[in-house]
Amino acid sequence: ILAGIGLSFLGSLFNQSEDDDLLAGSTSSAIGTLVNTRSSQSVIPLCYGRCRTGINQVYINTRGSEQKYMDLVGVIGEGEIEGICYGTSEVTGTYDSAGTSIEIEDEESPMIYMDKKKIAEWGNQVEDLKYYVGSSTQAYDTTINGYDSNFDQAMRYTAYIILTLIYDRDRYNSLPEITVLLDGLKIYNPIEEYTQWTPNAALV
Repeated sequence: ILAGIGLSFLGSLFNQSEDDDLLAGSTSSAIGTLVNTRSSQSVIPLCYGRCRTGINQVYINTRGSEQKYMDLVGVIGEGEIEGICYGTSEVTGTYDSAGTSIEIEDEESPMIYMDKKKIAEWGNQVEDLKYYVGSSTQAYDTTINGYDSNFDQAMRYTAYIILTLIYDRDRYNSLPEITVLLDGLKIYNPIEEYTQWTPNAALV
């Protein structure tokens, strides 16, 4: 599903560190990994319930004057997921604005972490954030495609994020470890006879 995406990896842009801390008060009915990978051959994970997971960095590209901007596409897992969580210290809800830019500086900001910091704490180092839930009908991202025509796959049934970061050579020297708190795959509920997200592990 990712075979046609051009891969160009940068080994020394941002700091990298291990993030072992799960959000206080969050639960997980799936086993996730917080480790970031960088491979077109990685198995796309299945995320159920509410869990925190790392990403597989499948596309990285720099652009702009003096390569100021870096676009990073990170696969979260198989779709269709319910969505990425937002909130302060506890989850308030999930975003339903797949494919559109997410405001990261709100008080109830996305529960996406770069190294050990919530993405909102990175402030003006993050130019843009989008995500796709992995639906059967999602289209390729036209913004990234506008900068790089090789990025032309819809990646249907694959949930992923797109981060545009501003490179600061005086501050960063390697890629950050990125983790995402999400409400995972929608599954069939035989009681309600409906496909939906659930925290009930018995239905998995």
